[in-house]
Amino acid sequence: MPDTAYRKNSAGIIISASEVRTYRLPRMSPGELVVHARNATIVLPPGGGMPIPPRPPGGSGQPGGGGGGMSPVHRAASGNSPVALLLAQAKPTDPGGGSGPPQLASELTMDLLHGGQVVGSNLDSILAQTPSEGDDTWELRVSLDPAAATTPARYEISVQYPSMLPLLTRRVPLSYLQYGFNENWNGRNYLFATLEGSGFTLQIDRQVATYYMLQDTYTTDLPYLSFSNFEIGPLTLRCGSMASPFSFRSGTLAYIEAAVHVGRRDPAQPMNVEVLTVTSIDVDPFDITIRFFPDTLNDLTFDSTFDATLLDRLRHDHPAIADRVDGWHDEVVRRLDLLGTQIGPVLQPWFLGADYEVRDLTFDPVSSQPDAFGLGDIVISYVGLALVGDSTPPATTARPPSPARIPHC
Repeated sequence: MPDTAYRKNSAGIIISASEVRTYRLPRMSPGELVVHARNATIVLPPGGGMPIPPRPPGGSGQPGGGGGGMSPVHRAASGNSPVALLLAQAKPTDPGGGSGPPQLASELTMDLLHGGQVVGSNLDSILAQTPSEGDDTWELRVSLDPAAATTPARYEISVQYPSMLPLLTRRVPLSYLQYGFNENWNGRNYLFATLEGSGFTLQIDRQVATYYMLQDTYTTDLPYLSFSNFEIGPLTLRCGSMASPFSFRSGTLAYIEAAVHVGRRDPAQPMNVEVLTVTSIDVDPFDITIRFFPDTLNDLTFDSTFDATLLDRLRHDHPAIADRVDGWHDEVVRRLDLLGTQIGPVLQPWFLGADYEVRDLTFDPVSSQPDAFGLGDIVISYVGLALVGDSTPPATTARPPSPARIPHC
């Protein structure tokens, strides 16, 4: 039986003084359940001015308790717990005397019920173990103090829980992608680019763009540069891996590479770059290499790098414009990163067979399949469909259903 995925759901409620409500929670698998409540009421102070924001969760952890200590729930969570990150985001209550605006006290009491029995009570956080598979007897009861200062009041309730959805793994051999590129893309001119004047344009075959719901043209202006007699050759797609080029990622990363050679449109004329309208430079043919590294910031996306031997030459031969060159490079990367957020949703169902929720992505240099290219595998962790008496996820062509929102009557 595969591991199950933790889910976090949240919702706002509006409740009046002395009111009591009970909400049913989703079915759960064994693990840890965490419930948070946050006062989300906005109060306008007398005489106007900035609204008083709600206080963050925290405090003594006891009903009616004050002070700035961490609650017992927060102390009980270990650093390796699935809920540690959620709890670490909670801040201790400011006991007063600070320079910030006054905070609203929590006047909401939460009771966590299992099988009709109260197993935990608190003002802001409850941690509980869920021992049973498919348990649907969990409920959350909330009540607002009869003497509440503001009524009705608004609270945000969030629940992180071990769902019934399996956490699955899919290995995507890079050799599979390379074979697809060789057979279906390389040499077919579905992607082509132009560099003319101060504009760089990437174009996608219109039928291909329509099929994948992409724009067919992406243009980036390169201010203070003007190109003449440049011709960008056919684009070649490759797969590979390398040490991370990013400060925010480590290890060996897989990539998809797009490479082109840039030469003379008219072989009898020089390739010329005009810089800031004051410097004209003849340049030799050069290469452009763009790499997209798959990542999982929000589902599947791609981080990018852009390398052009022309820019390296300009930096070296003309130090006075090195800062400008760096600025052009950074703008191209920014545009490529935006493109990566559009490519991710296109490739996600291709990699996984459906638009599943991606949780993690790594690279394994040892492929799970016969690997003619010796490229290794992209390893994707994702949330599958709920299983019924079988550890194999059923076939699907749509995103798996999300558990009910919390609270859910």
